[in-house]
Amino acid sequence: TLKESLPPSPPLRGFVTTKMLAEVLEFLEGSVGTISAICIGLFVWWLVNPRRPGMVGGGGGKAPKKKKPKGVKVSKMPWREDWTLEELGKYDGKKPGKPILMSIKGTIFDVSSHAYLFQEGGRHSCAAGRDASLMMAKRDPDARLANCSWDRCTAEELRALDKWEADFTSLIQPVGKLKSILPAYSGVGGDSDSD
Repeated sequence: TLKESLPPSPPLRGFVTTKMLAEVLEFLEGSVGTISAICIGLFVWWLVNPRRPGMVGGGGGKAPKKKKPKGVKVSKMPWREDWTLEELGKYDGKKPGKPILMSIKGTIFDVSSHAYLFQEGGRHSCAAGRDASLMMAKRDPDARLANCSWDRCTAEELRALDKWEADFTSLIQPVGKLKSILPAYSGVGGDSDSD
């Protein structure tokens, strides 16, 4: 029988043993068929195998190490309180070697230390060179939301925006403030019309 052909092995996951698996296979063997029982047995073994790649806790039971932030990233750019949206737009990550800036609630951050995320083609490139407050509040990377006021956000969106601002402030040094008031989002068109 199939039960006799299974080699002895140590417990899998601490509670499933080869003997238990063999008993399940023997039960299934009579009602489903030998091949089905083998397939189901292999699938069960695959599910409980602690060394299966891609499984939480897989790879020998060691969790991947997470990188911890090493404090606030210091920018070489001087502080300015008179940034315009046009000036901010020049730091959009499209020119190699040039700083990448973005704004949240009018506070400008130098995100160059995270260039892989903000440079052209990066995951957050839509926020580079823009005030991304409304995009972050709504959790929507739509470029039409850039450089728009967040004054019509819901309470939940404002809480999310405040969290984004706090997270950025704790990791990245601000380099300035926007001097202009952002226009309200009209729901159509591209960036703001007040250039």
